[in-house]
Amino acid sequence: MSNIARIRLEEASFIELMSVNPVSKKQRLTELLVDWILICLYLITLFLVMLVINYVAFGKALPDHGELYSQLIATFTTTIPVSIIFAWLDFRWQGSLGKHFTGLRLVFKRPTFGKSLLRNFLKFLPWQLGHVSVIRFMYGKTDFLTIILYLLSIGLLVTYLVMGLGRQDKRHLPDFLASSQVVQVEALEDKAP
Repeated sequence: MSNIARIRLEEASFIELMSVNPVSKKQRLTELLVDWILICLYLITLFLVMLVINYVAFGKALPDHGELYSQLIATFTTTIPVSIIFAWLDFRWQGSLGKHFTGLRLVFKRPTFGKSLLRNFLKFLPWQLGHVSVIRFMYGKTDFLTIILYLLSIGLLVTYLVMGLGRQDKRHLPDFLASSQVVQVEALEDKAP
């Protein structure tokens, strides 16, 4: 990236957040779909690699090591790496590949990697809570905690979607806590010096 383009990106990161954001629902849903497809490709690749590793190491493609092992594998091979990758993309390139594909960018009031990390850990929290609850269900735990985690994962997901698609500023809870906003590239160009 040229120095001029990099300066424009850095300057654009410091713009004031908009109270009325022209980003369309179609753009946001397309962005989510593209990112979801890329995450699914990562998960399919990860699954195939794990099958091979398990077969070589344990003689079975799908050995059962117990609930704790499953929880740790799900957390450390999916949620944490995906959250860190998306945080890095949001901080370094102003958005995921889905955002770039749809002409959107992520801006922060005051960009830091910590805010980007916070935003993405919160953004993927419903996914992690879903992992935890489904794995607990798989191991026969249908207790109060499992049901609460499951309902919380769905509740957060729905809350994020309703806020991101329904609010005039198009911000959801992770955006509020990280002081960030998804905007159109044209909006950045209008505010650039």
